[in-house]
Amino acid sequence: MNDDPGRPTRRCPHCGAENPPQARYCFESACGLALDEGPTPLAGAALDARRVAGRLRRRVLTVVPVAVVGLVGGGIAVVRSGGATTKPPVAAAASTTAAVASAPTEPATTSPSGRGRPLPVDQIKSAVASSTLPDDATHHITYGIENTLDGDFHTGWNSAGSAGARVAPEGQTLTYEFSAPVNIVGIRLFNGFEPENGRSEFEDNYRIKDLGIAAGSQSVTWTLADEFVPQSIELALGSVDSVTLTVMSVYPTNKYQDVGLSEVQFFVDP
Repeated sequence: MNDDPGRPTRRCPHCGAENPPQARYCFESACGLALDEGPTPLAGAALDARRVAGRLRRRVLTVVPVAVVGLVGGGIAVVRSGGATTKPPVAAAASTTAAVASAPTEPATTSPSGRGRPLPVDQIKSAVASSTLPDDATHHITYGIENTLDGDFHTGWNSAGSAGARVAPEGQTLTYEFSAPVNIVGIRLFNGFEPENGRSEFEDNYRIKDLGIAAGSQSVTWTLADEFVPQSIELALGSVDSVTLTVMSVYPTNKYQDVGLSEVQFFVDP
């Protein structure tokens, strides 16, 4: 369902799912159709045979797909670690990392329903990462937090583990500040980083295992599957003006020392 008729979603011609208007692939885990390239879907939930083989090599946790997608693009001002900006800078969201450890924790529940409506990206005022891997100009790869909001799950944020600050993956934070307080009822994401460029595999970077979610006085910990498919969680955070995601633990890497996250989508009610 599209709650904003002025910003239409992209309906997948193969499975019928509604996707963000800027999406290049269908976000349904059982489809993965390249929306701009033709009617042939990628291979099942794994998206291609390489990921199917990868599943056989690692422990798989439960993955809950979301049926309705409607992320809307817009003008987000992104502030990256080190002070660099991709658009005119705005005041950075205050860090709520401490709330993950100190606030009362409520049980986290997952749901296939995707309760609430997707929050348009133009209602996210700023996005700040605690560290960011320097961009790879040679191979034209960027690693900024803005990649988690671009509707393309083959771009993503990477922490500065292999270069720059060489930080540990645990404790890294991503803070999203909203233009006005919103009632967050769910989050949907793609864990890890897989640019699908022939040089980097999903297991080449750390993936998030336990993710802290903090907003206002609320805090939950969400255990993610080690899979490159959509995952969702239902929440009851109340009216908040920012959300901070904290990497609590990770799945082991085969190569690089960075932790990655490819897409983040917030659901709100009403």
